[in-house]
Amino acid sequence: MSETPQVRYYVVTRALGPLWDRSRGMREQECWDEHAAFMDGLAGEGFIVLGGPLGDGSSFLHVVDAATEQEITARFAADPWTPMELLRILSIEPWEILLRAPGVNAVSDDGAEAPSGLPWPAADAAPAPHREPRPHPRG
Repeated sequence: MSETPQVRYYVVTRALGPLWDRSRGMREQECWDEHAAFMDGLAGEGFIVLGGPLGDGSSFLHVVDAATEQEITARFAADPWTPMELLRILSIEPWEILLRAPGVNAVSDDGAEAPSGLPWPAADAAPAPHREPRPHPRG
C-alpha cells in the first residue's frame, strides 16, 4: 500500500469581489487598515507563508500552512474585506512541493524548523550562483 503524502501547504487565489472600487488603488479601498492588520496577523502566526498581488493586481496568491480547505475558508471569511465583497476566494489547491533549489532544506542542521515553515539553507551548502536580475516587463 502506498503512503499518501500529507499536504502541508495550500495555494489560495483570491480575486476582486463585485464591490471592489476599480477607480481606487488597493490601499485606498474601504477598511484598508483593518484588512492589512488582519492579513499581517495571519502572516505573523504562520498561517500565511507567502502572499501578495499578482500581475495587474486583480488577483492575489497566498501560500498557506493549513490542515484543511475548510480551515482556509473559515480563516479568510474573517477578513474584513470578505463580507464587504471586496475579495473572494477563487481557488484553493493543495501544493505538493517537488522541486527545491540546491542546498535548501526544510529544517536547519540543528533540527529547528524555519520561520513560517520556510526552508533553511543547509550550513554546508555552496552559495547560490549569482544571477543578474531579469528586467521587469513594465520597465
